[in-house]
Amino acid sequence: MAVVLDRETEQEVEAVLNAMESAVPGSRAEYLGGSYTLNRPRTNHQYTQIELAIAIRQMLPEGLSVVTEPRVHQVDDEGWIVPDIVVAPTELLTQELAIVDPAEIVLIAEVLSPSTTAKDRGPKREFCERFEIDYSAVELGRPWGTIEVFDFGHRGLTPPPTPSGTAEATD
Repeated sequence: MAVVLDRETEQEVEAVLNAMESAVPGSRAEYLGGSYTLNRPRTNHQYTQIELAIAIRQMLPEGLSVVTEPRVHQVDDEGWIVPDIVVAPTELLTQELAIVDPAEIVLIAEVLSPSTTAKDRGPKREFCERFEIDYSAVELGRPWGTIEVFDFGHRGLTPPPTPSGTAEATD
């Protein structure tokens, strides 16, 4: 069920998120589907996130870049998420933005932790599907276990070459 907030309530939600993050340094506060969550990733999560961001960056075409943990605003349902990794146009990501518009995002990637798997595979994946953003979920650790890829939008990303040098598209 979507929760639509008026502008005053939206500002209150943002204030609560900021207060939550300030109270627990290194944490990420999110508001999605009427619920607040506060996460503080552990080092194994952070390690996998950085390694994955580097791997993704090496495969991106010119004009796209990677950032970690930006706040993304879901305008009509007035929610905020903080994905582990976002791929978007370099021109956008090099600006000083507090919030990234989901319409500009090419890919969201999440590292699945025991405490976040249900949210990452549920509401966040649904968020990506709704906004036609490609979505990837990766299990903790390296070598990486299961990598789930959902091609919801295909906004400028092409699959990496296979070992034979050909590209294969999968849905």
